[in-house]
Amino acid sequence: MATAYSPEAWTDLFVASAGASAALALVIGGASILAGAGGGLYWIVGALAGASINAWVLLVEILR
Repeated sequence: MATAYSPEAWTDLFVASAGASAALALVIGGASILAGAGGGLYWIVGALAGASINAWVLLVEILR
């Protein structure tokens, strides 16, 4: 278990927030497309970019 100020805790927090923000952007994009306002496709592109970055980190960091 990582302590509050350890580098592992900050890394875990960053990874969790990056994954949650990509999922949240996808939900916001879908809701704004259904509503017909709010730039839904921009939110979805952002979510896909975030998911691609997460996948790249997973592929690169798995070897360490």
